[in-house]
Amino acid sequence: MQLMPAENPYAAPRSDTAFPGIAGAGGDLKDDEIFAFVGESAGYYRQAWASANRTGGFYAGFNVAALIFSTLWLLYRKMYLRSVVLLVMQMAAMFAGAFFATVMGVNPMLGLWPMLLLTKVAIGFLGNGLYLRRARRAIHAARQTNGEINLPFLATKGGTSGGAVVVGIVANVLLNLLLR
Repeated sequence: MQLMPAENPYAAPRSDTAFPGIAGAGGDLKDDEIFAFVGESAGYYRQAWASANRTGGFYAGFNVAALIFSTLWLLYRKMYLRSVVLLVMQMAAMFAGAFFATVMGVNPMLGLWPMLLLTKVAIGFLGNGLYLRRARRAIHAARQTNGEINLPFLATKGGTSGGAVVVGIVANVLLNLLLR
């Protein structure tokens, strides 16, 4: 007879590590909540978040769009503060890389691009987990409004923002012009 993981008397106790202090915030997202929050790409995120949703964990796989577009992807997914933090981290990493390349007597571009690539790879690995964390918080808040899930409210908190991407592109162009 094979025991299921939940029936294993030797298994470690389960705990919600995703949001300490918020009861029920990890591992309990329902399909209708995911579809309401994410919108058009809900199928992808439902699949990407499946394991982390079951366990209440953070890591939810690699996101190629987050790797390629990084700050713009964060803006598109309405993670505005995280996009600003990532932009500052990318700029700091690039300046540090260029500085060390200059100190070592090589072309500063040799230090600049690896640091930018490093931050992009990091957001590729962390992107789905960051978005899952945002979804958990929004879904938890939507559940608290009246005891039942308010899907229209959840849809306004989630979804995407093409306007934020446009603002991000314009800001990026202006920033590049100012730094010349």
